Amino acid sequence: MAQRSGQREREEREKERKRREEEPMRQREREEREKERLKQREEKEGLMQTSSLAEMNLLKLPDQERRERQAEKELELIKRHYLGMKENKKKMQKPSEKFRNIFNFEWNADDDTMRGDNNPLYTKRLEPQLLFGRGYRAGIDVREQRKNNSFYEELIAKRAEYSGEDVSAFVQPSKEPLSFKQRDIEDKDINKTHWTEKPVADMTTRDWRIFREDFQIFIRGGRVPVPMRVWSEGPLPWELLEAIHKVGYARPTPIQMQAIPIACQCRDLIAVAETGSGKTAAYVLPMLSYVKKLPKLDDTSAQDGPYGIILAPSRELVIQIEEEARKFAAFCDCRMVSVVGGRDAEQQAFTLRQGVEICMATPGRLCDSLDKRHTVLNQCTYVVIDEADKMVDLGFEDYVRRVLLAIPASNMKADNEADAEKQEKAQDAAVFVGKPIEEFKAEIQEPIQVNEQNEQKQVQEPELPGVVEVVEVDDRLPVLDLPDGDACGLQIFELLGRGVSGCRVHRCHEGDRIMAGKILPLGPATFPDMVEDWENEVAVFKAAGEHPALVSFFGAWSTKRFILDKQQLKAYVLGIELCDTNLEDVLQKRKEMQKPLEQSEMLCILKQVSKALAHLHQRRVMHRDLKAGNVFLCKSGDKVDLVLTEAVAKLGDFGVAKVCSRAQTPVQTPHFMAPEVAKQSEYGPAADIWAFGCLMLQMMQLSLPHGEDLTLPQLEEALLAGTPHFAGREEALERSPKVVAVMDRCLQKDPAARPTAEQVSQELEEEDSKSAKKKYRITQMYSATMPPAIERMARSFLRCPAIINVGDPGQAKKDIEQNLEFIGEAKKKKRLEEMLVGAEPPIIVFVNQKKAVDVLSKSLDNNGYRVCSIHGGKSQEQREWAMNSFKEGRYDILVATDVAGRGLDIEGVQRVINFDMPKTIEDYTHRIGRTGRAGLKGSCLSLESQSLYQNCVKVTRRLPF
Repeated sequence: MAQRSGQREREEREKERKRREEEPMRQREREEREKERLKQREEKEGLMQTSSLAEMNLLKLPDQERRERQAEKELELIKRHYLGMKENKKKMQKPSEKFRNIFNFEWNADDDTMRGDNNPLYTKRLEPQLLFGRGYRAGIDVREQRKNNSFYEELIAKRAEYSGEDVSAFVQPSKEPLSFKQRDIEDKDINKTHWTEKPVADMTTRDWRIFREDFQIFIRGGRVPVPMRVWSEGPLPWELLEAIHKVGYARPTPIQMQAIPIACQCRDLIAVAETGSGKTAAYVLPMLSYVKKLPKLDDTSAQDGPYGIILAPSRELVIQIEEEARKFAAFCDCRMVSVVGGRDAEQQAFTLRQGVEICMATPGRLCDSLDKRHTVLNQCTYVVIDEADKMVDLGFEDYVRRVLLAIPASNMKADNEADAEKQEKAQDAAVFVGKPIEEFKAEIQEPIQVNEQNEQKQVQEPELPGVVEVVEVDDRLPVLDLPDGDACGLQIFELLGRGVSGCRVHRCHEGDRIMAGKILPLGPATFPDMVEDWENEVAVFKAAGEHPALVSFFGAWSTKRFILDKQQLKAYVLGIELCDTNLEDVLQKRKEMQKPLEQSEMLCILKQVSKALAHLHQRRVMHRDLKAGNVFLCKSGDKVDLVLTEAVAKLGDFGVAKVCSRAQTPVQTPHFMAPEVAKQSEYGPAADIWAFGCLMLQMMQLSLPHGEDLTLPQLEEALLAGTPHFAGREEALERSPKVVAVMDRCLQKDPAARPTAEQVSQELEEEDSKSAKKKYRITQMYSATMPPAIERMARSFLRCPAIINVGDPGQAKKDIEQNLEFIGEAKKKKRLEEMLVGAEPPIIVFVNQKKAVDVLSKSLDNNGYRVCSIHGGKSQEQREWAMNSFKEGRYDILVATDVAGRGLDIEGVQRVINFDMPKTIEDYTHRIGRTGRAGLKGSCLSLESQSLYQNCVKVTRRLPF
């Protein structure tokens, strides 16, 4: 009974639950039925309100049509009411049945518009035609695909039908695959010529990539400049190029090819190269080039310390770096000192206080000098760490960090590459170009020889500026007739153009030098005003050789006595140097780029031009033709995107720039003419100042002072009116306020109100020194290996560095023959004596312990060998004496510890013997690197104990292969 009563209660509860769930549904159905009854009642009574008309879209219809539709609607309602017609109502699903199906469309199947559609877009879908119908899908029968696809045949048939030709004319057989040899030939002929036969301007990105692969140069770090193939293509000044020639470096090594252009861009650098690859010259030359641009130290500035420091792990390496650097420093007047232990500390302190531009030191002694206030590093902006991995191995990492932290942190570059690039370009030292390098070009140059398919190819040298000369010609007729022979030492070739006053400009060759020769025809038809102009011109030439900002001329001559003498008809060939470009070309390029000049760029050019002008005025010589086309710009690098803050401006020419310019600019002298000259009044040096102001105006607005495309009457009217109009004055005041102020003073209509050239030069020089940009620290690391500790240090102190790897990092040189012998400890000495019999000196023998050095050297000395020794336990004088004696050939054998295993360059070492094997592979790499240097062959023999061999055998037996 209790069970039946419990079951009934459950059934009642279930019914009650279902009733409560269905109650809302019933309520909604009741409400819908009630609404339907009310609507039918209103329609039956004909109560069609405006809202109903709006629902039926009848309000906008004409009255007659609306009444007809209304009548039809009333009939439909009457039929529905009296005939009992039922409407198709949407069936409501129960909650329990709502999610029974996985997916339900909201429309019926009859509403599908795709069913029964005969549209060809759906019935015949477009298939992709591989290779225009000639290709096939993989994994499917080709014959079946060909039978089902006739696209290609139909296409050929249509082409033949339209053209009227035979079908066979459009069918081309498939090409056979090219052989690998033929592919290689075609790939090589893409650019027709090899990189060894191209000048720098014609080298493409592909050529530079092949060049780096040929020399195993691998780079990282984004914006890396192209390497230099020969010394003359690099950014080094001519003084260092001359030093390189005197030292005897025929061509740069791979690390020098890439590291020197990067370092000359003031970038941080990590260079990893094999031993004996020329790393010392790779960082010494750019440092000397950088220091050479800075002001020479005086008694005051010397108290702020050196400009650059070089850190090395051992005393011998520091001394060797100093000796190498002094070879080059002798040509650029740079003072340096080595600060190492074992030498007189007081003498080193005295030299530092006297002032040195470069300091080479070991980290420990330099920290000691800083602690004792012998020197400071307040103005040090160039740091080189050589053999950085050895610094860590010897425990010098803390000393190196102390040295780097002693340099002001305010001159560190930004962490992001964009800001760091701007800071590197903002270095305020300008590139200096002195006398041309052609005088010793033939001696310096030894083109790279590349053996490719048994053919020797040479690198073509770029044309360089020629030496400027003034040559007196006794017989002018052969010169004016332009024979192909020799005229005053010059071979005159094609006519470049004609200048004013009847002069002609030709391309002249003097040996390998290319010049622009200006020929002045002097004779009976010469007018007095022409004579006066030429006399002034020759006077300018004569004064030009006395100032670096003027184009140099040699052998200048002052005239008048022979010009009126009909018996001595002469002409003058003025050889004018072909510089990289002139200011007119650069302004035209900037105008096309819509990139105005900054104040720093204008100051760099204007201060040099003003100095040249002041030099002429001090000698009572007027220039008379000052304009942008007569301002030459010299720079090693890209001639188009010239960075004016790194340019050297030289005032020169007098009619030659027009025909030598790549832009072929027209004669623009009238635009720079002073009002007193235009009025044909008396004028003096102030007319040059007016022209200088017009030059400043042209540099600011990137167009001629009085506008472009003026007729001669319009130009004459503008010249007589006075100061030219400056449309962009407001923008120029924001960008270059000082230049605008100096320009306003130069463009005074009254000549007496204009400043002198000397005053203008002083003002521009003072403004340039005030706005001198900050110098940022340059930090570079060089080594043969790069362990993790050095990488951590680089992340702390280097900013966006360029990374160079030459060869395989940590690998020994391939030019060194390496041999290993397993031998007992007791037999080592006897085996060493056997190897020394008949061996060609000098020879280096490495051992691991200081005591072993003394014992082994004494034993060899007793056997009659000329032996010297070196290790860390000896005094600095003993170490230097032993090293110098070994280099000079007084001793044949050097027994040493790892003190002599790093960086030391000893000429002629053909064999290295490891009496004791080093503990690390890095030490082994550096030891054997003492031989096979500078491209020579070498050999290394290592002796190892028999116990190590037995251990190696046991280990190899346990290996799984």
